[in-house]
Amino acid sequence: MIHVLGDSHVGVYSRSSCYSCHHLGPITMHRVGRDGVDSFDIEKYRICDGDTVLFVFGEIDVRCHIVKQRDAGRGLDEIIATLGSNYINAVMRYRRKFGNLDCIVQLVVPPTDQGYNPKFPFYGSLEERIKINGLLNEGLKLYCGNNRIKVLDLTDVLSARDGQFDPRLSDGSVHCGKKAFLLVENKLLPKLNSSEVSRIRFFRLFKRTGLIFIAPRLAKSLLKINPEASDAGM
Repeated sequence: MIHVLGDSHVGVYSRSSCYSCHHLGPITMHRVGRDGVDSFDIEKYRICDGDTVLFVFGEIDVRCHIVKQRDAGRGLDEIIATLGSNYINAVMRYRRKFGNLDCIVQLVVPPTDQGYNPKFPFYGSLEERIKINGLLNEGLKLYCGNNRIKVLDLTDVLSARDGQFDPRLSDGSVHCGKKAFLLVENKLLPKLNSSEVSRIRFFRLFKRTGLIFIAPRLAKSLLKINPEASDAGM
């Protein structure tokens, strides 16, 4: 089972039944690092040993909080180092509860000025947030690499030339839109195990041929019973 755990950016994965998406609300990377993954009552999601968990946090931190903290007098390097290390340490503590949990950290999606929300307003110019986003993601790559945690980096497929979120791939706000889904999933596939990849390809095949709409119960049962079947003839 592939669990996607995070803020509203988990929504892009809800386009496929191959993922179990758990939207925890407007939770920041800072809060995960401070309180731990377990603090969000996630036992109800039945994450089991052998599953994959994709962690999706950080966009709110870049959009609303990091520049504000810098302007309050903290050094930018210290903010990013503390934020990233605390977050990855929280992921590691959660992983240690299991014998074989495959953890993937999705890096923060590119910033944008689209979709202003007065409850979670932009703080800092777009140029500042693009720079900070890059610094944070580089730090996360380093921390994950040092701790054998996989990284999902969507920067190259979601960014416009100037580094902001490509508006053609967004939902008109800060999230991935419909056109982004396959680009995102194709970047994720190399991070997954062979049975998970086969299940996703099988789901794509059924959806493409239309059978998933004609016989959805049959499709779901086949996906569960024989996930390797999709490799035949593909």
